[in-house]
Amino acid sequence: MVILAVFLSTTALSASVFAADKTWTGASGTDWFVPGNWSGGTLPGSSDGAVIDGANPAVIGGLPATVDTLKVGTTGLSTPTLTINNGSSLTATGARIGYGAGISGALLVNGTGSNLTL
Repeated sequence: MVILAVFLSTTALSASVFAADKTWTGASGTDWFVPGNWSGGTLPGSSDGAVIDGANPAVIGGLPATVDTLKVGTTGLSTPTLTINNGSSLTATGARIGYGAGISGALLVNGTGSNLTL
């Protein structure tokens, strides 16, 4: 019985470490680093997934960003766009552009020093 209790406690703790996807709304403009542009009002971090989907474009400019996963285009209702420019960077462990059959998305990397690292 003691082993079972320890296992359940460990499972509960590790489940709380993982964060949910943060979805781009673009409600406050195009700047990736404005919390009001993301669902829940918080920026995605290195353990979060970032979902860009909708008509409002997202722009990473001037600062580096890191997320766990990136999805650009998940519903097919529009063609969402993420732009990395002004020497900025985005690092992600994985990315999907146009997440599904017939769904599209755009990822633009513009300017000297701008990059996407997967």
